[in-house]
Amino acid sequence: MTCPSFEALSLAASEAAPEAVLAHVAECVACRKVVDELLNLRRLGQALPVEPPRAASAQAREDALIREARARTSTRTRRRGLWTGAAVGAVAASVAAVVVVQLLPDPPAPSIEPAVAAHQPAPPAPPAALAVRPGADARFERRAVQRGPDAQEEVVVLDSGRLELDVPELAAGHTFRLQGGDVEVVAAQARLTAQAEGGRLTRLEVLSGQARIELPDGAKVLSAGEVWRAPTGATPTRQELAFAAGWSALQAGLQAEAGEHFDDALAANPAGPLAADALYWGAAARADADPEAASPRFQRLVAEHPADPRAAEAALWLARQAEARGAAPEARRWAERAATAEDPELRAAARDTLERLAP
Repeated sequence: MTCPSFEALSLAASEAAPEAVLAHVAECVACRKVVDELLNLRRLGQALPVEPPRAASAQAREDALIREARARTSTRTRRRGLWTGAAVGAVAASVAAVVVVQLLPDPPAPSIEPAVAAHQPAPPAPPAALAVRPGADARFERRAVQRGPDAQEEVVVLDSGRLELDVPELAAGHTFRLQGGDVEVVAAQARLTAQAEGGRLTRLEVLSGQARIELPDGAKVLSAGEVWRAPTGATPTRQELAFAAGWSALQAGLQAEAGEHFDDALAANPAGPLAADALYWGAAARADADPEAASPRFQRLVAEHPADPRAAEAALWLARQAEARGAAPEARRWAERAATAEDPELRAAARDTLERLAP
């Protein structure tokens, strides 16, 4: 008869093996020697003293493991759904580790030097960089000015054309300033679009965050969705008057009335300087209450003003509307257009939509 496996012999050491294995061990000298060694190891293990863990040490380890588990699960990510299983697994592993720690005696204390080295703080991450996306007609200058040992100001001087700027959260002592003639803009953690003509800032729109605009006669703070325009000194055009009325109605929460005023502004001069603004805000005013009316206006914005930074946002809105209707091919076309956006958040949202729509 062939000798049983080591696993079968280990069962024989605990008297849980089949009778055939026990009979073989009784006759085979080599197998009986293995079983005797296993029995001897068990007796030695039972003779070891049991030292319960110190309560304070066990609690400290448990607290450390719980903190680690919470740190893992608090990591922010766009694809939260993909990380849910990993986060739950990390917590479960931490809880299991607590049980193991409480059953084992304390290990010997490490030397002081490795402990100090292990707890050195990580170097701070470098601050995010300012993103400047110029239009085809933009003329500007970008420079950094050192104001002191730990103080730096980044300056963008816009002479003409259009710029879109993503201003990150700035490190301590750092500032950002946009200049255009006698107008200056200070911002942090904001997304802006600016327009200049003849060396003078003529328009500023805050897409997210806040910005302070410093004018010769004072300063004002603009919040997300607000637009500043330089006074022309001339009689306002019909388009300007209609747009101003639409903006006032929108600020007052009168979306339907605002949409009509923006339509009047567009009709007054379809190729005028406020045409893209009138299309966007005319659609935005209707987007919640009347999506069917908003849709053609967003489509015109994408078709007639493809370079406008809001065209990608409009395309993403159209993609999601088509997806909700079950029109997958149309939704994919709009999402592919949105995926060309310069804004990384819009690109990521468009890619997520395309993944959902993948055949």
